[in-house]
Amino acid sequence: MNYKDNILKRLKTINEQLSSCIIEKISESERTDICLMCGKKKNTIKMRRQNTQYTDQNSNYIESCKECFDEKEEYWAGMWNDYYSDRL
Repeated sequence: MNYKDNILKRLKTINEQLSSCIIEKISESERTDICLMCGKKKNTIKMRRQNTQYTDQNSNYIESCKECFDEKEEYWAGMWNDYYSDRL
């Protein structure tokens, strides 16, 4: 395993650990309008599919406001860009 593959594997592990600690599954009846990522009150909070490819499908989703989701998508776009640029 090369250095960059090792880094990607470590980032994936860290993201999975953080996701399990920060993002809880909240049923629709218990749901609030506070974003778990930024802590702000928003009306755009919902479960969204991230640009990830985890084997555990639940890890591919986050519950957040639209703004936090857009930030995460930019992050993952950069990570995939780095990953694929090293593969070519």
